[in-house]
Amino acid sequence: MGLVRLLRAHLPSYRRDLGLLAGLQMVQTLATLSLPALSATVVDNGVVAGDVGHIARTGLVMTLITVVQVVASVAAVWFGSRTAAAVGRDIRSSVFRRTHDLSVAQAARFGTSSLVTRTVNDVQHVQALVLTTLNVALASPFVCVGGVVLAARSDVPLAGLLTAIVPAVTLTATIILTRMSPLYARMQIGLDGIGRVLREQITGARVVRAFVREDHERRRFAAANAGLLDVSLRVGRLTAAMFPA
Repeated sequence: MGLVRLLRAHLPSYRRDLGLLAGLQMVQTLATLSLPALSATVVDNGVVAGDVGHIARTGLVMTLITVVQVVASVAAVWFGSRTAAAVGRDIRSSVFRRTHDLSVAQAARFGTSSLVTRTVNDVQHVQALVLTTLNVALASPFVCVGGVVLAARSDVPLAGLLTAIVPAVTLTATIILTRMSPLYARMQIGLDGIGRVLREQITGARVVRAFVREDHERRRFAAANAGLLDVSLRVGRLTAAMFPA
């Protein structure tokens, strides 16, 4: 919920870019979905009927649609990347200003490593999420609806099959994402822990050497690193399972 409130606070500033991006995604999706239908007419009305003129005309139309698809795709990625980077910049600036407003006790409670992680790493993750949402998730509804509509024009039972599959795929993705959410929270805690241990070891390097605590500090860092590795591998397995599922 905190992430949703955060994005609601920063995304409205880019309504125009988001509207243009949605339009480009729609154009790209319509172009992508129209090419198989045109290929079918080439085979049915051109190759089978021996109509070379129809093949040439339809091929020219497909070429133009492909050009439009490429242009819309490149423009959508550009606008999506630009918007995500701008949102990341705004959030990073807000976190930085908020950090300076903290009292000494509040800053001590969070810890320097945690504040650095929140300002740099956490914001980078939010920026990557926005980028993925704008470039991938935003086009998914257009693909689902457009695919079902085109399937209905060709074969109604096939369209019914697709209509049943889309909710199943959505449910599967929701279950996997729900399981990933607490793991991402644990990853952030692990990153904070590694940052804290590393900072203490760097700032206290002379003390560590003076008391011959190198082995102990290596074990501390190895334990923090192993904990983060375990959580990261679990997240990676779920991520790898999502697309095949």
